[in-house]
Amino acid sequence: MRHDVVLEGPAFRLRPVRLDDAAAIVGLRSDPDRARFIHAGATSTEAQTRWLEEYLERPGDLYWAVERRHDDAVEGFVGLYDVTGSTAEWGRWVLRAGSLAAPESAWLVHEAGFGVLGLECLLTRTLVENRAVVAFHERYGAEVVRTIPAHARIGETSHDALEARMTPALWATSGPHLHAMAERAAALVRRTAGSTAPAARAD
Repeated sequence: MRHDVVLEGPAFRLRPVRLDDAAAIVGLRSDPDRARFIHAGATSTEAQTRWLEEYLERPGDLYWAVERRHDDAVEGFVGLYDVTGSTAEWGRWVLRAGSLAAPESAWLVHEAGFGVLGLECLLTRTLVENRAVVAFHERYGAEVVRTIPAHARIGETSHDALEARMTPALWATSGPHLHAMAERAAALVRRTAGSTAPAARAD
């Protein structure tokens, strides 16, 4: 859907996806290390652009680019969708290799759900084999509620998924914990940004 929800954290921001993000989305989702854990999607910029055009007209679906604040570079993408009553799912979460944006982008999307949209429950579904992301959700306090058999079919194989949820009551504890994780990552981002900045000239 067309929206103007922008959220900023210590080192990253979420800004609405644009049509000119299509190539970057395809590039990230086609990365073999990521594609093995996500639903098949558009395989060309043109097809992704058509998907985005349809997305812009679809209610209850917010999609963001994850940008570094200091240089506006795109680190990845995340969405909050299937908004039904006071519940929504968040996902479409893909970040470039080596990105430090995971804790902050997760924190920001929960802030969007609870703080901006006033939702009462956010769900996320992660393939069981995606152990790093499953462990990440557990680390900040998402509550695993069920296993969904054969939730996704990737190639010729069906995959089970773990469904985890976050509520405002859980978020009261988990939110500050996730924000602290984001702050630690942001410190590394700022340090890296400083080390790659052009040296000051003395003349």
